[in-house]
Amino acid sequence: MKRVILLMLFILLLLTMVACAKTPPAIDENSNIEINSNLLDDLDLTYSELTEKHGELLQVGGIGAGFWYAFENGYGHYFWSGDTGAGSQIEWNGHQVLMDENGDIILESAPKPKQGEICLFIDKIPIDKMFIGLTLPTDVSGIEEAYLIAHIGSSWNGHDDVFNSSFSYKNGIITISTSNAKEGIDVDYISGVINDETLLIFDKESTVSIRIRYES
Repeated sequence: MKRVILLMLFILLLLTMVACAKTPPAIDENSNIEINSNLLDDLDLTYSELTEKHGELLQVGGIGAGFWYAFENGYGHYFWSGDTGAGSQIEWNGHQVLMDENGDIILESAPKPKQGEICLFIDKIPIDKMFIGLTLPTDVSGIEEAYLIAHIGSSWNGHDDVFNSSFSYKNGIITISTSNAKEGIDVDYISGVINDETLLIFDKESTVSIRIRYES
């Protein structure tokens, strides 16, 4: 009888050890690892709301299909659709965009987003401003595991000469852009397909963009 009890206790111990091995370690509540919700909230704001939140306009860039606006205490470049069609978010009103001697848009000549139009896209965000508590360098799985977001895919962006890795988060898509990868990365420069996205390296030079997801 004593042997049976000892055997049952041994089996129970083994089952407990297996269960503990399969349980992922909890994130320390004091580690402050989180996605910057204050930044994500900017996608629901208009131009006037963003100037109230982030201070005065410092710079405007882009022309034609889209303009971006940088604010005094903003996180990056804030975009609104700027085509000249009926769907444009920009209030043109006959604006003639002027450039200074350095090729930068003169602020006073830049058209502003229409009243009530919310920001669609934010780019050039420093990676540590989006991912609070991030330990660098890291990779795709490091982002997934620390911030519990699903990876969508990675590719090469020939226009900007960077690798892009996109992740799904709530009603948006977060994309990390990096120029660094481990040895062995192979790129199809026609299609943008890469052979192994686990070789991508995200470091302090990496930037992030966030956009609202539009369901098809």
